[in-house]
Amino acid sequence: MVGWNCTRNPSELLKEINEDGKIIQEIALKPNEDKDYSQAFLFIEKDNLQIIKIILYDNNGGKTEYSINKFLTDVPVK
Repeated sequence: MVGWNCTRNPSELLKEINEDGKIIQEIALKPNEDKDYSQAFLFIEKDNLQIIKIILYDNNGGKTEYSINKFLTDVPVK
């Protein structure tokens, strides 16, 4: 498992975007060790502090994007 660190001061955001009336914050992360990924970007909805998108860049120039539509919490494990 790779650990990640903010590329800047954790209290500094890369930018805030107003998207459909929602404020989205963008945070850049770098891996603690040189592994498969070179950088990640988290997009967080400011009002409810939920991650809505993750973009990962691998060392070969590839890009993987995850869009998160819904978070479920406290779901019982069966």
